Amino acid sequence: MKTIKFRIFDPVKKQMRESGATPMMLSSFFENSATLDTVHKMKYQQFTGLLDKNGVEIYEGDILSLSRCNPKEYKVGFIEGAFCLCFIKGIWKNHYALDMNYIQQSLKKKSEVIGNIYQNPELVDNSH
Repeated sequence: MKTIKFRIFDPVKKQMRESGATPMMLSSFFENSATLDTVHKMKYQQFTGLLDKNGVEIYEGDILSLSRCNPKEYKVGFIEGAFCLCFIKGIWKNHYALDMNYIQQSLKKKSEVIGNIYQNPELVDNSH
């Protein structure tokens, strides 16, 4: 069964707040982070259920470095009901839906979380 977890960026403390996976932890997390969503307009980011090659959990909004791929850096997104990899430099509309069976094996061996869109905005080139 897939673990359901979320996180949200706290711009005041400049850190991520993460939920736990139990219903009580999720409920408490959303109750205590509602102002970050409504007042600060921060977006909730869902855990993909996948880990990178170092065992780090991969969330929506993470920036991944993929060895043996060109380009090497991608943003994890959630588009049209599926997690996907989006180019972060150049054309944003290009994305690839994640086939969970294939990606689970591939990302675990080849990917590394190198940051996220909030704590590492310098990794995202919005100039194109």
